Amino acid sequence: MKIKLSLLFLLSVLFFNSFAQSKTAEYFFTISTNVYLPGGSSGKSSYPILGYNDDYKPSFQIGGFGLGAGVFIPLSDKLLLKAQGNFSRYAYWDQSHFLTDVNAVPLGTVYSHSYDYTFGTTGTLHYSFAEKFSMGTGLGFQVLLTSFSIIPKFDMSFSNKDYKTVMPMLPFELTYKSEKFTFSTRYELALLNRLKGDLADYKTEKYSLLVFEAGFRIK
Repeated sequence: MKIKLSLLFLLSVLFFNSFAQSKTAEYFFTISTNVYLPGGSSGKSSYPILGYNDDYKPSFQIGGFGLGAGVFIPLSDKLLLKAQGNFSRYAYWDQSHFLTDVNAVPLGTVYSHSYDYTFGTTGTLHYSFAEKFSMGTGLGFQVLLTSFSIIPKFDMSFSNKDYKTVMPMLPFELTYKSEKFTFSTRYELALLNRLKGDLADYKTEKYSLLVFEAGFRIK
């Protein structure tokens, strides 16, 4: 798994660096926050970027975030190629369940939330429709590094093993870019059923991501 991830990252860097040799490329360090948007019949729901709830542990809730790097390569006066890689965390509420003990005595409703840690690569072709604004689309991939759920009521956590490792994503992005900074809003749609194995034969779980990203020029 780690070898595949390293090769994917290395190939991405080599490809875009070789392409940029004849262009004036601009490199950026990026930080981001995100909202995970569940779809299908999973019963999941979005976790807040920042929130507080006295009835849940942890009471102070921190959602998704990411760190990465990107490059803008001008292709013409109006067209830009943007390529980037990000390490990200996604957070979401799991479907709640009402539990009973072995004697059918109600234990109450159990709530849990999950974290996914991923490495993602995205390539988008941008069209500059104003001096500092552009919009674009392309193709991306999310590589799932690990996923686990937390049940605070029982002080338990467990790994999620039923999700695909690699997920192709369709991104749509709006970007403001100055000489030193970039600000982007990106919507990414997962193109496949997230579930694998026997579960995928009778259940479909899809998702999308809403990402808010800031970049700081480093070259």
